[in-house]
Order: sequence, then C-alpha cells, then structure tokens
Amino acid sequence: MKRFGTPAGRLLAAAALILVIGASLLGAVWAGVFQQVQPALDAKEQVGLNGPLSLAFSCEVDPTSFLERAGFSPEVPGQWTVTGRRAEFRPDEPFEPGAQYQLTLRRGAQCRDTFSRLPGAVIRFSARAPAVVFLGQVTAAPELFLVQADGSGLEQLTETGGMVFDFFATLEGRRIVYSVENENGGADLWSLVPGQGSPQLILTCGAERCVNPALSPDGTTAAYSHQDRTGRSRIWLLSLDRGEPEPIVSDPSVNGEAPRWSSDGQKLSFFDPALPGIRVWERPSGLAAAFPTRIVGPGAWSKDGKRLWYTADDPDAFVPPVFLLEGDPNTGKARGLYAEAQGLYEYGLPEAGPDDGWLTIGRRPLEGAAGKQIWLLRLDESDEAAVTDDVTFTHTNYTWAPGGRWLVYQRFKLGSSSSLPEVAVWDRTTGETVVLAEDAAYPAWLP
Repeated sequence: MKRFGTPAGRLLAAAALILVIGASLLGAVWAGVFQQVQPALDAKEQVGLNGPLSLAFSCEVDPTSFLERAGFSPEVPGQWTVTGRRAEFRPDEPFEPGAQYQLTLRRGAQCRDTFSRLPGAVIRFSARAPAVVFLGQVTAAPELFLVQADGSGLEQLTETGGMVFDFFATLEGRRIVYSVENENGGADLWSLVPGQGSPQLILTCGAERCVNPALSPDGTTAAYSHQDRTGRSRIWLLSLDRGEPEPIVSDPSVNGEAPRWSSDGQKLSFFDPALPGIRVWERPSGLAAAFPTRIVGPGAWSKDGKRLWYTADDPDAFVPPVFLLEGDPNTGKARGLYAEAQGLYEYGLPEAGPDDGWLTIGRRPLEGAAGKQIWLLRLDESDEAAVTDDVTFTHTNYTWAPGGRWLVYQRFKLGSSSSLPEVAVWDRTTGETVVLAEDAAYPAWLP
C-alpha cells in the first residue's frame, strides 16, 4: 500500500472513482485512501423519483466490497446493480420530492482490474419534483411540451412542423420516445432526453407507420405498433442497442396495437382487434393469455405484474354496459370487480391507483350526466372516492406520479363547440387542481 503514500499515488487513487447522477456529473470532493472523508458538494442535478442513482468508476468494482461500504441517510430500501465500472441504485419506493439524501461510500472498495482500493466519499442529493410531458397544440400543429406540476416552466421540446403523432415517457431516466409523421405518409420513431442534446431518429419506417411506442422499464427495448400500408398493425420490438426491429410473434394472424409493459419488464399487454381482446406476451415463452373485449386498450398492470385491469362490454346488449374486470395473466381467467354496480355505470379505461390498494377509473351513471368523473375504487370493494365532480367536464387519460401525490389528467368541457382539451393536475395532499395547458392532451409524468 506504500504506492499511495506519494502525492501522485494519492491523486491516482482519488481519480479512481467518478460519480454520475443520471447523465450529469456530480461535483464531489474526494479524500485519499488513508485520509478522512470530506463532505461532497451538493449536486446541481437532482435524481428522479424512481432513480436510478448512477455511479461510474474508472475501475471494475467488486460488487460485494462496494455494497458493504455503501449506505444512505436517511435509510432508503432498494436495489443496487453493480456491473463492471458502473453501479445503479433504484429505491423500492419513490424518493420523496424535494427531500435531501446522503450516500456515504466508506473507503476500501476493491478494484478488480487494478487491485487498488477506492477512496471514501459523501454524496448529497435531492429528488426532483416530477414534470409533465404532453402533446400540445393538438388541434393545430401537435408538438411535445414539458411543464412542472405547479404550471411553471413551460417548455416546447420538439419542432417538427406539427407532425408529432404520439409518445411515451419513461418513469426513470427522463427519456421520451415519440412518433413523427414523415413525408412518405408513414411515421418514424424518435427519442429525446430533455436538456441533453438534440432529438435522435431511432427507426425509419418509410410509408409504414411506427406508432404507440412503449419503452421497457430497463430502457433497452421499445415496443411499438407497426402499421403496414393496408392499415394492419402488429407489435414489433426494437432493441435500442442493436437497432434491429422484429415482430413480437412470428404468427402473422396476431395483430396488435397500444403495447404496455408490466413494471418488471417481463410481460407486455396489447390490444388485438382481430381477437378482439387483450393479449399478454411474456419473456421468454411468448404469448401467455388473452382476455376478450371490444374496448380498445392494453389494460393496466398491477405493480407486481400479477393482475391486469381492463373493461369489457356486452356485445348482445342494445346499449352495451361496460364491465370492470381483473385478469390473471398466469391462468388467463378474469373476475368482475364491483359486480353489484355493473349495469349502473359507464366506465372509462382503468389505471393503477396511488398505492396498491386502489384503482383509478373514469365513470358516469348511465342515467346521469354525460361527463365521466375520475374515481378511486378500493380493490377489495370496501370504499370509493371521487377525485373530480364537475359534470360539465368529461375526464380521461389519468395517471399518477410516482409516490401517489399528484394525478395528471385530460379534461374536455361539454356543450360548447369552441371547447379545447385541457391538461390538469390534482394534488392529493392539498386537494388543489391546477390547469397546466389548453389545447393539450395525453399527459404523462417525467420523473
């Protein structure tokens, strides 16, 4: 260990560890191996609510020795992934927006390739409040916009001449994958990370349409709907590393649109209009289950990926009532939820609730006002609560921010030919609603 005794040796050891939060360099003060660890400078860049907190090293770190020396204050349950010269941490539950955290790395973690040891360090960081990305100017020239949940900091993200068709925003990493209509009558796939360079073309589709993108939770694979010139759609997968698209199943009779990944990235649901119904594809076995329904949508996954919520109608009824169901992808069986209320309400598409015990859905009484209101329903059917109650508006495209404090949704005022769709956020803590944008639709969170 005498080789670290010289100033040059101490400098070499201190340079062995470079920390990166997300894709941004974290300013830090490092200490030599045998010196007291000094506090790091506060990070200018914040971490997303779902992480990851990413560390990049200049040597290959031994995972065991690293994990023995890494700890958070306050304690944060979660999972480290240590591979080669990189380590990533994802919390089991989202970080608290605005909260201050400290990661301490005690000195002595082993480098496998240099047989040296890393110095200690202290990293202070905070979790940023989630932003909302949405399709703005939807009735004129659709483009992507970004805004904070309090309505501040509105920013236009794309300049395509109004050719953005749809998009998907990841719940970690702040990547947006979106489709842009091209001069051939088709649609290509593009990708961007706000504040990090220019948009990148990731797939050229010519006269065919590559739309409905959905990025896997690990950020490596984009599922999308590939529409040929006849209008027929199939689900394809695109590896962002290799750039080689391929259909999700070889059977040409399986159609598909609107793909959606489970949170563990092992399952993918999508709507097959030829069935008609929702199909579930699973890694590595392939097609696993199918749930008949004529209502277009991929369903909503539970956090553990063991349940899929969706709606279906009665094809034999003159005015089909809409039923709420819970499917088991492992067995292919489904059960009705709120069976006693079936036939009383028209439901929208379900979404996960603010926590595991709730479901979020739009509904209206069949004999009541036309506007669907957003409701929270207990999955054990013991309770329900209204989020909105303005019957002059109908509400859709609702989704919760990580942590379950904010709900973003789209609304449209009924009874006026001049109405434009709006995007709004409801704060579960304060009960306040903020309208973020007009002539806007399809909001999603960008933590």
